[in-house]
Amino acid sequence: MATTATCKCGAIHIKIDKIVDAGMCHCLNCRKTTSSAFSINAVVPATAFHLEKGTPKSFQSPGDPATTATLNFCGDCGSALWVASPKIPELRILKAGILDGDDALDLEVMKPSMEAFTKRRAPWLCAVNGAAQLEEGPNMKKPE
Repeated sequence: MATTATCKCGAIHIKIDKIVDAGMCHCLNCRKTTSSAFSINAVVPATAFHLEKGTPKSFQSPGDPATTATLNFCGDCGSALWVASPKIPELRILKAGILDGDDALDLEVMKPSMEAFTKRRAPWLCAVNGAAQLEEGPNMKKPE
């Protein structure tokens, strides 16, 4: 299942060979990154992630160097693209809104299997039916 992802202006093109999971996150970093109440993220093995066009800018969130996450975004249109972390170097956490196609979120693998930082979820949002509810962040596992 190869799919593509692009920023809003089209300067950045990414090819994805495989999405292994999806999750929703309510942490403050994700809220700031998406300028919204939460983030929907596609979990992609680093080996299945291919930057094919463009050079994104990056921002390292402040914190412990061992857990600092690097947000990659388009320097032209500002679209958030993906997050990489030394804590999970084998994964890329792709912001699902950049997946191409009107039906990109219809893929079964894109239904969030978990919600992270639910203690920060807006009280007017409902939990995703069937998704694990984590008050804190997930313990990310290596892809199979």
